[in-house]
Amino acid sequence: MVDTAAVILAAGKGTRMRSWIPKVVHPIAGRPMINYVIDAVEAAGIDPIVVVVGHGAEEVEGAVESGRVRYVRQGEQLGTGHAVACAKQVLTGFSGDVLILCGDTPNIRAETIRGLLSAHNQTEDAITVLSARPPEPAGYGRILRGPGGDFCGIVEEKDADQDQRAIKEVNTGVYVVDIRFLFPLLDLVQNDNAQGEYYLTDIVGLASAQGLPVSAVSLAHHEEILGVNSKEDLALAQSIRFRRIVKQWMSKGVEFKDPSSAYVDASVRIARGTLVGAGCVLTGNTVVGEEVILGDRARVENAHIPPGTIVSPGTLIIGSN
Repeated sequence: MVDTAAVILAAGKGTRMRSWIPKVVHPIAGRPMINYVIDAVEAAGIDPIVVVVGHGAEEVEGAVESGRVRYVRQGEQLGTGHAVACAKQVLTGFSGDVLILCGDTPNIRAETIRGLLSAHNQTEDAITVLSARPPEPAGYGRILRGPGGDFCGIVEEKDADQDQRAIKEVNTGVYVVDIRFLFPLLDLVQNDNAQGEYYLTDIVGLASAQGLPVSAVSLAHHEEILGVNSKEDLALAQSIRFRRIVKQWMSKGVEFKDPSSAYVDASVRIARGTLVGAGCVLTGNTVVGEEVILGDRARVENAHIPPGTIVSPGTLIIGSN
């Protein structure tokens, strides 16, 4: 495998969130969402990891749990291309590929990242883009292909014509780019578009025009690349994460009466043999011992539940952990 660095874009304000805190700091299952992205990148074995911060930079940096991250600041938010260009100073001397992804896609998996890197290494293309076919492509940039089906560019939805908006294959915002081409291509990006921004997506068309090989690899599970741009997106992303957490605990011997109604934070620990009733909410640093029965609608916050305990339905337990 070629050496790989990661650049995580986390400088945006997230205007549609209508919140006073930076978008990537919003919690999902009890953790600022950017940490899930960093987890996936670290689990894929990537180092170094660069996080581009801007709006609320101090708050974003304070929310990051990993000590392996390097930061670079984007003074003005001039677009995704400009954001990646800001990382050049940190990656000076690095030789290899650069994985680029967004800090607001908390459900991306390490397996998906490894698969993308593997595909990129096999083809030895200049750029490999992760694409997807979500049920509703609105809001995403569209993947452009030539008459023979070859990937040749990306058009942002606001710049797309009617025919292009009908395309079902979309850009996920996840790229692998050979660093030899990344920054020279970014130097060529212009901001003559509907947003007046420097789009990272433009490097694909520029590379194709230069005869550099580019490819798009399709993602099977589109929910992984759901970007959080609104409170509605946040709720959906959180439901996906809760579903994963519950599935994880079931695989370890925990029984859920109604898995779809349980809310379990990422920080919670549950021993095998426990029964979690319908509508239970477990948050914070809660630890549940073996053979516990949690009645329907029980809520436990930052508490330790000893083995064998029976918690009555509707009980609220608040601890001091």
